[in-house]
Amino acid sequence: RNISAGSELFASVGDAWFVHNIEEDGKTPVPFASDYQYVDKIVEEMVEFRRKYPNLSEAQLADIMYRIKKEMITADKKAQSLLPDSVDGLLDVAARGSARVALDERDTDWLKQHGKCLDNIRPAISTLPQA
Repeated sequence: RNISAGSELFASVGDAWFVHNIEEDGKTPVPFASDYQYVDKIVEEMVEFRRKYPNLSEAQLADIMYRIKKEMITADKKAQSLLPDSVDGLLDVAARGSARVALDERDTDWLKQHGKCLDNIRPAISTLPQA
């Protein structure tokens, strides 16, 4: 897969790590892959709804989005946090996916000036004999 400059790579530690180390501590729940997939499906359905009813105003669509987020999925705080608040946000999630939208992506110029490799991941021959 082609990974563009400035993209982030994430190692999977599994959902259980987050449940044990974060959610049990009472902090904000971390969305799992299934939460992003659920939100992407909701967004996909909303975009299809918009196509089906082209005369729907932006204000009407925004009201429907608000009701879904604040009244229909109140028990699912993870999904609620991922759902967009605006029609522009809806279209952005539809185009890129909720996982990408949730990232704070920076351009390569910003990364060159401010970025740091905190995990010392770099292209080179490993210095570890067992690697």
